[in-house]
Amino acid sequence: MRHSRLPVLLFLALPFLALPGVSAQTFIPHPPPPPRYVVLDTRRLTTVKEELTLVAMQGYRAIDVAPRPGNALWPAGMTIILEKQPEGAAPPEYILAEEKNGPAIHHLLNFAQVGFRYVRNSAFVHQGHDFLGDFLATAVWGEKHVQHEKYDTFTNYVLLERSKDFAGCQYRAQLTDPGKETLVPKHHFAEGFQIAGKIGNTVIFENCAGSKPVWEDTEVPLSESDAAERFRLLATGDYKKRQNQLTEAASQGFLVSHASGNLICLTKRDFSDATSVYKSLAAKTEEEMEKKMNDAAGFRMLPETLARKNSFWSGVEYQIVMEKAAADGPQYRYRVLREKNGNDLQNSLNLLSDMGYEVKGMNRDAMGITVLMEKSNETEVPVIERKEK
Repeated sequence: MRHSRLPVLLFLALPFLALPGVSAQTFIPHPPPPPRYVVLDTRRLTTVKEELTLVAMQGYRAIDVAPRPGNALWPAGMTIILEKQPEGAAPPEYILAEEKNGPAIHHLLNFAQVGFRYVRNSAFVHQGHDFLGDFLATAVWGEKHVQHEKYDTFTNYVLLERSKDFAGCQYRAQLTDPGKETLVPKHHFAEGFQIAGKIGNTVIFENCAGSKPVWEDTEVPLSESDAAERFRLLATGDYKKRQNQLTEAASQGFLVSHASGNLICLTKRDFSDATSVYKSLAAKTEEEMEKKMNDAAGFRMLPETLARKNSFWSGVEYQIVMEKAAADGPQYRYRVLREKNGNDLQNSLNLLSDMGYEVKGMNRDAMGITVLMEKSNETEVPVIERKEK
């Protein structure tokens, strides 16, 4: 019979355990710090609110959204980048409002009255198809000339957020004709509103600063012609044409105040030294865009100007607008990431975040996700970044 050696070992160890100063210690490693960025990449729109709520309760907030393309046979989804908030910040509350076969504008206007605000770039339209109705029309009712397109369905989505730490916002909606966004009334800008994006052919204006409309401060009615002289809106998708328009506007004393994709608003300054230099860049690939942005020494990208075009004839084209930075200020470096899924993107974002980069823009297409990151030269850069990409 085989005897265990455990009692013998315990007997031999007893004198040592009894010695003063000798005690058993348990090593408990410290948990790693939470990542700065979390990426939700889902095709289940029905669970977006629940997933966002779970991540938000851990101290995160959605900072960039890109819809995932879908069709009648492939469900749509969303790619969302969330950033860790400061300790003690109130967790946001999220709602994914939807409207079938109609615009979701009224959801935005209604929820804004109870403290919700629009998450930029989150509005999109998903096209589906009523296969049952189409089948009944052709096979059951025997219609000879069926217009299959009349059974297409359209669902509009918009993501909204609310938090105690956010200021309340006001919204306006202005319907425009396709390609004629520059004709929208300029009095919205004069009354403190900025362009927050588009939903279909409707331009959304947002005012989170709390400034009062002009007609509440004065009895003099607002003149649209006066507002048109103070504000200018560019809406072209041709980067060369945009460059010419920006150069002309800057020479006349206009400066970019804000943007949303291809929609760029400029405001005229009264003082004579209010001049700036703008550079519009375009590239076919992420690598080319990164090189062009880093070669533009002394320039910094303008927020919300990243746009992506995709046409049958010319393929993919990325566009960005950059502004001349102060000579005595920090200079900036850029990285353009391209990943196929959210898990790989999250790892890349946090790796570059440790090197001083932060997210500045995102686009999503059927093949993958593109994210633009920025770092100033004032940020200390680890040696690992000096390696070749």
